[in-house]
Amino acid sequence: MTSKNSISQKVMGSLGTSLILVLVQLVVMISRTREFDFVEQGKAAIFVINIDLIAHICMFVGGSSLVYLASRHSIKQLIVPSYIWALAASTISILVLLLLDQIPGEMVELVFITGLLQGLYSANQQLLLGYDQIKRYNLLQLLMFVVLMGSLLVLINLNGAEYEDFVYAYLIAVSVAFVTSWFALKPHWNDSASKSGDNVLKTLFKFGFIIQVGAFAQRLNSRLTIYVLNASFVSGIAKVGLLGTAQMIVEKLMIGSRSLSTVQYAAISNNRDEKYALNMTSSFIKLALYGTLVAAGIMILIPESVYLSIIGKQWIGVHHLMVQLTPAICLLAISNILSHFFSGLGDYHINTYSALIGLGLTLMFAFILIPESGILGCIQTITISYSCKTAYQIKQFYKRKSFSMSDLILNAEDMSYLMKKKS
Repeated sequence: MTSKNSISQKVMGSLGTSLILVLVQLVVMISRTREFDFVEQGKAAIFVINIDLIAHICMFVGGSSLVYLASRHSIKQLIVPSYIWALAASTISILVLLLLDQIPGEMVELVFITGLLQGLYSANQQLLLGYDQIKRYNLLQLLMFVVLMGSLLVLINLNGAEYEDFVYAYLIAVSVAFVTSWFALKPHWNDSASKSGDNVLKTLFKFGFIIQVGAFAQRLNSRLTIYVLNASFVSGIAKVGLLGTAQMIVEKLMIGSRSLSTVQYAAISNNRDEKYALNMTSSFIKLALYGTLVAAGIMILIPESVYLSIIGKQWIGVHHLMVQLTPAICLLAISNILSHFFSGLGDYHINTYSALIGLGLTLMFAFILIPESGILGCIQTITISYSCKTAYQIKQFYKRKSFSMSDLILNAEDMSYLMKKKS
């Protein structure tokens, strides 16, 4: 059951932590952009993408389904198979990335260990969400990036600015986050053996696979364009550095949507009331969209000279890319809320289908637009993909709820709804 705090209290608590997290992430980003050139920044971006993909493959057993299953099974029944799979998945992922020549030989061990720890930490985080421990979830995210920021600044001062400094700082940060998340779960280790008659392993594989096919497809959807860009040009890694920097800034516009969806997912998973979920999601879509639009407007109005004075004068053109990425981020803000709605109700297949639609379009357009138009082709491909996947999710949502004009207008009812308490 969710706690008796109002939804708005949980959202504001999540948003407050997220704002601090964004500030820390911005410090990390600025440290990189001011110290690294385009090539070093591009290498760091590829490293983060590889770790992210490994972590998502680790989540094929359990993953986000742990949120849904946490109230139905004991932690030991869930975490042991998730950890065993994470080890196997990390090994397989490293071999594949080596075959695709995406990891320098000297970095294999570091990428393997970092990816494995990221996968284990992600599993722990999903369990915390399942137990409605949103405050601990947010604080752990903040801890990881504070440690990353501190480690990166220390290593840069000791060794000078090299991409390897970021890699070691990331490894230190995820190690601290994993160990801390393990202790955060300690109160739940004495839970009863099972709260459901379902076969735990079968359920983990069934839900985990369905969810992660979608999640992995979504990650490939946004990351494949980076790989194609890198491979299509002699200076591809430098282009990746420029686009990656613009994406890092624009993705901060997702703070509102992510804060809302964190609370939404835990509430829906624990309450299992579809009418309640529909009303919450309808309100949250509007809040996420209009909040993102306001933030995007402010971001666009800030002159590029201000950004260059902060991140470094060499990043000319980053503001133009940020403007072009804005429609895709607004679509992603809506999609994020809808994804958590379907996941919270256990309808993971809808998110999987939407992600596969997006990935199919990315595969269709990436190899046509990117070699022809470079970074612009990347942005066009992402926007087309997000438009279609979000349209599919909206269609599925309104099969369950009658559409009305009030679904487009933010009103007092939405605000009063946020003040409700749900036991």
